[in-house]
Amino acid sequence: MKNRLYAFLMVAMMLFAPIGVSTYALSASTSPLDDMSSESSTTFDLPGDAVIQLPDPIFEAAVREEIGKPTGDIMASDVAGISTLLLEYIGIVNLTGIEYFTALEVLVCSSNQLTTLDISHNTALK
Repeated sequence: MKNRLYAFLMVAMMLFAPIGVSTYALSASTSPLDDMSSESSTTFDLPGDAVIQLPDPIFEAAVREEIGKPTGDIMASDVAGISTLLLEYIGIVNLTGIEYFTALEVLVCSSNQLTTLDISHNTALK
C-alpha cells in the first residue's frame, strides 16, 4: 500500500508541480550542477558500518524519518536499501550524502533551495 501511495504521489508531483532540478542534473555529461565542492571527492564504497554525514539538517531529518532512527549515527547500511525518496517542498539546501543511497531509483526533490545536485553515483536512478 505504501508503494502505491508513493507511486501516486510521484506521478501527481510530476504532473502538477514545477520541476526544481534542471535536466542537466539528470544527464551523464558535465553540467553546472556538477560543480561540487571538495565533498565530491568522498569515497562511496563504504562498509555498511561506516557513519555517513548529512550536513543539511532538513535532509537529515527526512532520512531519519525514512529509516526510523530518530537519534544516533546514520550508517551506510541504514540508507543503502532505500529506493525512493520524496523530498519536495521541504526547504533542503544541500543533498550532500545522496551518493550513499546506492539503491535509489526515484528521487523527487523539486521546489527546494538546491543549487547543485550530483547524482553521478546514484546509478540505479530511473
